Amino acid sequence: TAFLVIFSFLAAFGGGYLLSGSEFSKEATIFSGKNGNILDKFNREIEISENISPVKKLSPISSGRVASFALLNGGSEVIYYEKGTGRMISAVLDTKAEQVLSNTILANFIKAVWSPDKKIVISQFISLKGAEYKYYNLQTQESSVLKSSSLPVFSPDGKHIAFLGPPETDGVYHIIISNPDGSAPKKIFNTRLSDAEIFWPQENFLALKVADNRGYANIFSLTKNGALEEIAPKSKNLEILWSQNGLSFLFSATGTNGRPELFYKNLEE
Repeated sequence: TAFLVIFSFLAAFGGGYLLSGSEFSKEATIFSGKNGNILDKFNREIEISENISPVKKLSPISSGRVASFALLNGGSEVIYYEKGTGRMISAVLDTKAEQVLSNTILANFIKAVWSPDKKIVISQFISLKGAEYKYYNLQTQESSVLKSSSLPVFSPDGKHIAFLGPPETDGVYHIIISNPDGSAPKKIFNTRLSDAEIFWPQENFLALKVADNRGYANIFSLTKNGALEEIAPKSKNLEILWSQNGLSFLFSATGTNGRPELFYKNLEE
């Protein structure tokens, strides 16, 4: 739609190829209801009762199309980029009052990722050389171009970022941790992957989603010292959502019967 509406969702992610894994193990728990898998309920026709209350009218917040929004001030405000122009705008949810934070037109803007405190943003742009990533501090208005081959992710405390550095020799890439502006980079892992999806669920480790060209993917944990461990086995159409504390996650995948299944993994068990 052309308007911003606040909602919750589970995003799907893409990846590349790295390692092979085993089939589903019993370490992951299938979410089940009284009739088995929770998704079984949606495998048959459902009669809609006439007594179900209709959806209440949605209230648009923005006056135009948006990209890369984030909540501020305990959820009372939202900040976002205007799609097509790249202008940065904030809006109060109760009053719908909008304020332009930056009138600068950002040509070729694609999307952005916000720091946990929403004071720093890293944006992705498209250029003749491919994707380009830029750091911007909303308080100091400092900016810089990051030497990255992927959209960075912030650490839980927002003090660092992790990203895939450009290849140096023989197609070898590096997973790098640095300050948000790209300074003080540290290489922690070498890989030939060019499109691994990076997550930072806990302060002491990262996670990688690695997919092959058949749609199968694994999830690996990666410590700051470069130790790699598989935490979700090779699965088809795998999607993942981390808990807020990073100690557990949900992931969905196509099961052996060809239907989607939902799994839960607690890293402390």
